[in-house]
Amino acid sequence: MKKLFLLFSIAGCININSGYPGSNELKKHGIELKKFKEGSSSVIEYCPDNTCIQFVSNKLEPELMDAFTFLYLYHVSGYIYLKKFKQSIDKEVLNKMTKLTIQKLGKDEKSPKEILKKLSLTLGIDVNLVRFGEGEKCVTTYNIDDLIQQRSVPKFKVKTVCNKLKGK
Repeated sequence: MKKLFLLFSIAGCININSGYPGSNELKKHGIELKKFKEGSSSVIEYCPDNTCIQFVSNKLEPELMDAFTFLYLYHVSGYIYLKKFKQSIDKEVLNKMTKLTIQKLGKDEKSPKEILKKLSLTLGIDVNLVRFGEGEKCVTTYNIDDLIQQRSVPKFKVKTVCNKLKGK
């Protein structure tokens, strides 16, 4: 009964535009994210140029999605635009984000890669690379293990779908 009350308490406080510290920290560093619904999925998108990284989950857990996005952009992403953010982030803030995430997960993952993997499994997160060019939008879905392990050659198959943009 206690767990059920806690679940309803948390669910009542969460919305897709959650102010979890991850979003605020990213904003402080000039990193703009788009958050939206696509069908029944929640999407967070970072688009610094003609490419985007998308985090897609069919579970409505905005705080954990924010945590995943923050930790992924800090620990995994290779976007050159994030270099200043990675160099200037306060380590105390990073540690706080990590601890809050571990508490929310109720697990004792230690490394950032373990935390990201647990978050991806908990939320069923797909990570997409979206590329715009030559009148097309191409979306490639990557296996989270390949990305977290930063494998240059994916161990697992990826899926790419390209669609013509309207009016092109």
